[in-house]
Order: sequence, then C-alpha cells, then structure tokens
Amino acid sequence: MMNQLKIKYDTSAIVLPGRVTEVLDRASATDLKVLMILCASPDLCKDTGRDGWTAEVASAADCDEDGVRSALAFWRGAGMLTEATSKPKENKKKAYAEDAAPSSDKKEASPKAVEAASAPAVSEPTHTPKLRPKDELPHYTTEQLVQLLESQQETASWLNECQRIFGKIFKTVEVNSILGFVDYLGLDWEYVVSLLAYYVEVQERRQMPKSIRGVEKMAFDFYDKGIVTIALLEEEIRREHMFADAEGKLRSLFGMGERSLTPKEKKCFSTWLYEFGFGLDIIRLAYDVTVDTKGSPNISYMNSVLANWNRDGLRTPEAIRAADDAHKAAKASPANSKKQTAEIHKGSFDTDDFFAAAVRRSFGDEDPSSPSK
Repeated sequence: MMNQLKIKYDTSAIVLPGRVTEVLDRASATDLKVLMILCASPDLCKDTGRDGWTAEVASAADCDEDGVRSALAFWRGAGMLTEATSKPKENKKKAYAEDAAPSSDKKEASPKAVEAASAPAVSEPTHTPKLRPKDELPHYTTEQLVQLLESQQETASWLNECQRIFGKIFKTVEVNSILGFVDYLGLDWEYVVSLLAYYVEVQERRQMPKSIRGVEKMAFDFYDKGIVTIALLEEEIRREHMFADAEGKLRSLFGMGERSLTPKEKKCFSTWLYEFGFGLDIIRLAYDVTVDTKGSPNISYMNSVLANWNRDGLRTPEAIRAADDAHKAAKASPANSKKQTAEIHKGSFDTDDFFAAAVRRSFGDEDPSSPSK
C-alpha cells in the first residue's frame, strides 16, 4: 500500500511563484517570510508608497524594516517582484568633494567623500552615461572603509546583504566596487541588491563562476543603456527572463546546443521577440518557410521573412494564411497568368511564387502546380 501526504488547505492557501524553488539556497529566512506575507495578503501589496507600509510588512513578517527592504530587493533581482504602477525614481548621483581628486589611475576619496557615500543623494533631471571602466570608480583606503562602516550603519547593513546574496565575504577591492555603484553611478542600495541578486541568478543558470568584475560589467552596461532605476531594472529583468525562456526553445529549433549565441543571432532573436513582438508560433512558421524555401535554416532569410510579416501587420498564422490566399488569387487572375507565361518563356521566375508555396507547405497545403516543384 502506497503512503501519501495530504496537504490540508482548510479555507485558504498561499500561492507562491514556482521559481522560488530555484533560489531557496540563496533566500534568507526573512526573504521567505516577507514573500509569504505578501502572497498571503494581496491587499498589502497595494499602495506600497504609503507612510508606514514598510513597518506594516515588517510587523507581519516579524523582522525590521531594513529586512523588508533587502527582501524586496532580493525578490526583484530574482525577477519575482515588480512594481508596475510605481513611478520610476529620479536618478540619483552623489557629488564628490573638491579634494577627492584622481591620482595616477584611481580616485582617492576624501573624508568628505566618505561621509557623502551614504548621504541623501541629489537628483538629476536627466541621465548622462559616464565613461568606463572601473578606474573611474572611487577608491577608499582601509581606514576610510572602517570609518564609513562604523559611522553609517545603513551602509554596513546593505553591504552585509550584498555579501549574503553573493555568498562570500568581500575583499577591500570588492567593497570599493559596490560602494562605487552608489557613490559614482548614483544607484540606490535597493537597485544594487537587486542587481547582485539578478547577476547571481544569471551566473548560476549558466553554470558560470561569479565575480565582482562581472557585476561591474553588468552595472556599467545597464547604466550606459539608461537602466538606472528600480522600475527600469525590473523591466529589464523581466525581458531577460522572457528571452531566456524563449532562447531555449529557439536553440532547440535551430539545433544550436549549448554554445554561445553569436551577436547576430542574439540581435535577431531579440528583434523577433521584442521589436516585432512575435510569439514562438509565428517564429516557428517563419522557420518552416525558410527551410522549405532555402533548404536549410538561414537566420538572415528568416529575419527578412519576419520583417516582411511585421511590416505588413501579419501577426497571426491565420492572417499569414489569408495573405497567402490573397496572393494566390492575384496570381490566378488572367492578367497575371499571361504575364507568368511570358516570363517563363523568357526563362525567368517570380520568387514570390516560391515564397507563397513555402507558406502553403508550412500549413500542410502542398500545391503540386507550384513553380517550386
């Protein structure tokens, strides 16, 4: 006789995102409690900007408000929390003191700059990409770091959360990089924690090693694209998760295995999914048309097919089939028949006929009279 567990839901149940199981080894007890409280109380997720909201969640989760803020940042980075109705925060940037002048290849932070590292930031009306690379990041001496962490408890708390997510105690140079995201790029701490959580999730999914240098690259890449607020970061994470899910299916379609995508392949995939907004059903149809027409997968030709469908507003298989039927009807008209006969006698051919035949074959409608036969 087989024994089985029976879960007693009684009159209520909590629904958690299925992907929670993928990050359990990185989520703290507080992270899990906060997520469960939010999932169990949908009304608590409304109007998150009101006074006292963080304290209310902290009370329900039996933790402090810093714990709530770091938990929210963690789940945002994992792609499981968004604030779709929130207004993006203004980009923040902290000014250096005049005496924090650059030395030979690094910027030495003055005591004033150290004090400014966690002070309220000054908002800028526009985002201005900065020059790379990390040599532009501020450099703190060990004494300055000790002074900063002892005097600014909030900074120390956020750094501890970053270390927990990353799964290691940071070296001095790594602490410098993390502080540079706040002090030089003007990113707020919630953004930084979300960024680290997302970076770790990406590296673990790819089974690649983690490094702060990799986080730096991601931070600068996002900054250069203008992704400088929590709202924009959440949207980018959502898009990247969608791309990762679709990428696996496209890899299988093209038989690419686990190799890295070329820049051209990644650009085409991104264009089809985001710029054109096509679903996998349309992309598979374009693949069938391409193989039938060219004899093998050809990303450039497939990109042209999808670009034409996007240009003509053909968004569904039904619309594509209707367009093909209209094309056949036009080709069957007496005027076109005479023109086709004349062209055939001249030894020429109409590539549209091949394209239309390929579309029909992709639907299982083989046309024995097609010129492609």
